[in-house]
Amino acid sequence: MKIEKEVEKPTIPKFVDKWAKISNEERDCVIKLMDNGYTNLKGNEYQSLFEEEFAASCDEKYCLSFSSGTMAMVSALAALEVSPNSEVILPTYAYHASVTCVKALGAIPVFIDCGIGSLQFSLSSIEESISSRTSCIIIQHTWGNIGDVEGLKRLSQKYQLPVLADCSHSFGASIRGSKSYLHFDVGVYSLGPGKWVSGGELGVIVCNNSDIYDKCFMFSQINRNKKLLKSSINWDAFDNAFYLKCRPHIYSIGLAKGSLLRISEKLTMINSNAQAMETTLRKIPWIKADTILSNVSRVYWRLVVITSLTLEQFQYLSVALKAEGIILLENEYYPLQHQRNINLFPNYYSLLRNDFKENLNIVYDNKLPNIENIIAKLLTFYIHILPEIDYTKFKTNVK
Repeated sequence: MKIEKEVEKPTIPKFVDKWAKISNEERDCVIKLMDNGYTNLKGNEYQSLFEEEFAASCDEKYCLSFSSGTMAMVSALAALEVSPNSEVILPTYAYHASVTCVKALGAIPVFIDCGIGSLQFSLSSIEESISSRTSCIIIQHTWGNIGDVEGLKRLSQKYQLPVLADCSHSFGASIRGSKSYLHFDVGVYSLGPGKWVSGGELGVIVCNNSDIYDKCFMFSQINRNKKLLKSSINWDAFDNAFYLKCRPHIYSIGLAKGSLLRISEKLTMINSNAQAMETTLRKIPWIKADTILSNVSRVYWRLVVITSLTLEQFQYLSVALKAEGIILLENEYYPLQHQRNINLFPNYYSLLRNDFKENLNIVYDNKLPNIENIIAKLLTFYIHILPEIDYTKFKTNVK
């Protein structure tokens, strides 16, 4: 078989990435903290101010900051009362921290498939995975796109299960004009390197539930003022937070606060360029962009498209795109249930009991045909910089 097809030349604006370096806004925020002698312990008021601003930017009542998105997720799962040997449903096409956080609490990950021709969660796969041991559902708004949130809300209410949303890719997204709608019971954001709001290493949870906020606070915020607690839960037996110390460094807060100052302009530019690139890519045969629901305003952390090619054709297309100046990234996510490092990751309760070797025999064998069918045919694009591309030269010529 020989395929030859001309592709219409697109118009793509030249865009220079002005967000790759730390801005004056971010630098000024950190320098001001240094000049005033702030450290973590002395910076509580500044930390609280940032949390109020971040909560407002997400249309939520409460925000709590952590040393990383991973620690934010561990605290959120603990607040949702995920316990040892309970089951947590989560996507296999996701960042590995969602699995390690589950296993750190001694719980059992149960992987779900993505939708047909989509990279978002599958409602049918979630429902099929619910058992009497299920304690929580984790979903991820992958690459800034949004799955069937309204369907999942109905499903979680039907089974009375809490939902944790990993929103690390989706800052600024909304559904029916609401950002808080995406967070379910609690939303977790990594504000690490490369995120649109970044503190270098930083994470937050956002929610509207004062009990969840307080449990996360007491789980992690050692040496912060207990007057910041919001709910009616009686914590008088504790003169301090307990368990983990995972407050962020105040300079990370400074970086993120400076990043928030320019986020509106940044998202407008990134989304505009991503949409232009997506429109261009749709003109190439065999490329399909992830479905965008009609009531969703998505954002773009990466632009990931699905191809309908044989492996040989896929490899040819990748080479041809790179030759035309498009920046392609290696796909960052592969099915977690097949990753040996995930299988070998011990839960900490077993580790402390010195019987962690039992974990080495764990094999996750869920049947996940949708992600298996598309994972080798994904193209991932870096969207900060859009080069001028001449597609009049582009042909596929694969036998």
